[in-house]
Amino acid sequence: MTVTNAQKQQQPTAVSPAASEDVLKEAGVLLRQLDLISRYHAQAPAKIIATAALCFTVLVGFITAHAFWAHHTGASGVVAPWVTLLNALLLAGIAAFFWRRTELTYRAGLFLIICTATVFSIALYFNQHMAVYAVPAAVVIFHILGPARLALVASVVSLSASAALALLLPPAMDFAVLLRIMADGLIAMVVLQIMVSQRQSLSQAAQAVTERLQTMVNVLQRDLNVAEQERDRATTLDPQSGLLNPAAFEAVLVQALAARPVYAAAVLVLVRLDHVEEFLAPLSAEEQTIFLENIITRLREQMQPRLLARRGRWEFAAMLELPSTDAANRKIFADRLARFNQPVLMGVRSVPLFPCVGVASWLEPAESAVSLVRCAEIALLVASDTHRADPIWFEQRMETSVFGRAAMAQSIDRAIHQNEFELVYQPIIQISGRSLQKVEALIRWNDPVKGRISPADFIPLAEAYGKIVPLTRWVMTQAVKQVHLWRKTLGPEFQISVNMPPAFLEWFADQRTEALAWLNALGSPQKGLVLEITEGAFLNVTPAILEVLALFKDMGFQIALDDFGVGYSCFGQLDRLPLDTLKIDKSLVDHIESTPSKRTVCSTIIKMGHELGFTVVAEGVETPGQAHLLADDKCDFIQGYVFAKPMSVQDLEAFASRWQAV
Repeated sequence: MTVTNAQKQQQPTAVSPAASEDVLKEAGVLLRQLDLISRYHAQAPAKIIATAALCFTVLVGFITAHAFWAHHTGASGVVAPWVTLLNALLLAGIAAFFWRRTELTYRAGLFLIICTATVFSIALYFNQHMAVYAVPAAVVIFHILGPARLALVASVVSLSASAALALLLPPAMDFAVLLRIMADGLIAMVVLQIMVSQRQSLSQAAQAVTERLQTMVNVLQRDLNVAEQERDRATTLDPQSGLLNPAAFEAVLVQALAARPVYAAAVLVLVRLDHVEEFLAPLSAEEQTIFLENIITRLREQMQPRLLARRGRWEFAAMLELPSTDAANRKIFADRLARFNQPVLMGVRSVPLFPCVGVASWLEPAESAVSLVRCAEIALLVASDTHRADPIWFEQRMETSVFGRAAMAQSIDRAIHQNEFELVYQPIIQISGRSLQKVEALIRWNDPVKGRISPADFIPLAEAYGKIVPLTRWVMTQAVKQVHLWRKTLGPEFQISVNMPPAFLEWFADQRTEALAWLNALGSPQKGLVLEITEGAFLNVTPAILEVLALFKDMGFQIALDDFGVGYSCFGQLDRLPLDTLKIDKSLVDHIESTPSKRTVCSTIIKMGHELGFTVVAEGVETPGQAHLLADDKCDFIQGYVFAKPMSVQDLEAFASRWQAV
């Protein structure tokens, strides 16, 4: 599926490392704040008890001063001064003890209860009026053991009870005692109000921190989901096209096959577009992306697949559901594919499509998705070899053929080491002097079991299975050895032409150090070897390939452009290559006697080649009439059956002797 701009906006955005780091830093700060709040919350009861005890110490200090004054004046009902002084000292000790505490533990609470009981026991023993202190003390203990708001209510009740008690006491109760009682209640009320406020503020702060942490957890969870989605996209989708990648396609294919309707036949289609890179080279990256989107849109519209995947840069897989796979449905599918094959318009440019299509149908329930893909791949290989525009449907006989071809390709290495290959040579005759100055080397394979194997059978296999480079190295090695010998017997300017496949040039560019070492060890007589490159290599020329060709020229090789005049010739780019020779393709030469336009094309190529400083060779010349017309057009060399077929070394030497004697 093509990823449109709207889809891109809807897709989750990956979290940047910097944003994640900021979130983690903020989370650390909030956790430290929450820890600080927790410690304050744990310390609050001890601090408030210390504060209350200190307030009571101050109050009792005033009471002690009043007691000393009452005792001095002889007032009745007043406790001895040393009792209140003892109370003040005990309360001061309690305040000091709890002020140093970091939290209120069980032992600290027990100490508080013991000290409080001791103070009130002593006070009650000497003065029953001290019982009024028990009420605020009980309120404080109730606060420690129960909810703060209930303790606040209790303190208010304590204050009211103290005031009522003061009004009901006998007249002997003086005003100082009344003030003392009311002060006790007020102190308890204020202290408890402070406790309630502090706990509320701590709770609010803790709640705010908790909510912020929850928000951050939600953000991190969302970011984690985004990261998981991005990971899933990276592992299941092709990043450029948004289609399923090969591994994900096979996994989803299993489910699709199991869920397909019983009446529908599952069909797997593999489509590979050849020569795309050659036509897209002049286009910008944005234009190439648009081209890819157009291809995917066509696949969806014409094939209407249930599943669509990208298996390579220009290879796609589609799973279809057809009513059946009979001839009628195959015809419908072929018609759809024909519409898909139409050139793609890119502005003013038209990019042609050369698809190879392999098709396999899932007929037996016992078959697996893996076997279905393998069958479609075999059909695609057959389509690639036959260069047919129509889709190739898998047949069982193809499997044996393809595996036999793979075995043949693997045996190329063995054939090189066991000298099963040989070179044959076809003469190239100079027209002006009718002299034999060069030949083209053509490879043959003499298999000890299968006999002679045609180059049309094993050369494509060597290219498909990565064996063309060692094969080309063998050809060049044999040609260099042979040209040394023939320059001694057939003339010092004698030349041998060898075909130079694009893969060999790419290997030379990629492995330049190794290739140069091999080439230097091989050596070459000056202009003794002519390297023929095809138009396919001509169109795919990169700066690295141009450097390789220039290097060949510097080392004494000559460069010829083979099969010129058909295919994808671009006359305006001839000056890019360090060429010495143009070879006119046989398909043009075949019709020069009967088709004036073909002769005009050949004549134009010859004239243009001479004006550019190139030597021109016409290949595939089979009749004297063709040879005479080419001679009239001033073609330099002629190669073809009109003079001789490819022959062995001994036959070529005999032919050269006869030719020179004529």
